[in-house]
Amino acid sequence: MDERLEFSSWELQVTALSRFYDWAESEGLAAAVPFTVASGKRMVQGRLVETRHNRARLRRPKPHVKVQYLESDFADVFHYGLAGLGPDGLEDATFHGRSPGRNAAMGGLVLGTGIRSREFTHLLVHEVPPLPAEPTEVPIPWVIPELAAKGRKLRTTWIDYASLAAVHSYIDLDREMSQGSWRPASPLVAEEADFHGGRVNGRRTRWAALRPEQRLRLVGPKGGSLLLALSYEGRPFVDWGTLFRPASRDCCCSPAPDPPQLR
Repeated sequence: MDERLEFSSWELQVTALSRFYDWAESEGLAAAVPFTVASGKRMVQGRLVETRHNRARLRRPKPHVKVQYLESDFADVFHYGLAGLGPDGLEDATFHGRSPGRNAAMGGLVLGTGIRSREFTHLLVHEVPPLPAEPTEVPIPWVIPELAAKGRKLRTTWIDYASLAAVHSYIDLDREMSQGSWRPASPLVAEEADFHGGRVNGRRTRWAALRPEQRLRLVGPKGGSLLLALSYEGRPFVDWGTLFRPASRDCCCSPAPDPPQLR
């Protein structure tokens, strides 16, 4: 008991000893295996086969056990911080950040849909689903284009009405005020844009067919990026890590933080 083994070292040694005693028992050199072995059955390629499990082996945690879920109280404080509010949801006089409307709308979008950083960073304003005429408790589908999604696989997620309404409010107010004449070095000018696509440099193109690097070059006829999140003069805003990390740290400095906030 003086030697403490790591998880992997224990598994390696138990496996080696188990195989050795299995061989020794089959050869008649050992009367029994010095381990408790459980027997069972399972399906393998449509056939029922016998299985044996060495009880001395440690149980490996399943992948979902390692997931750290975002607690609702931390998510609320995080969302307040992006909006320039205090932990209580009221105005924070010490806040000196920029574009709180954009940050709060995009933060709500991420929390509401669960889409990845690569996906919402290159999201186009025309790909935002229309807002239902009346508030609804039923989630609203949100399609993630295949070339912008992980593994380039088309998938659908959902967003709640309140989060989608905040995104539309940002588009109508804050984003409209951020419009400008910005153009990249090799712009892709989009005209006649709608929910599905537009005429890009004179050719009708679906948004789903555009790669992330092409989306960064999309501009309107008068200039200005077509990405949902804009910076000043219509520039695309893509540095979400620099924005989210300080906001997350500030959540831990709020008065009397809960354990999930500290984590």
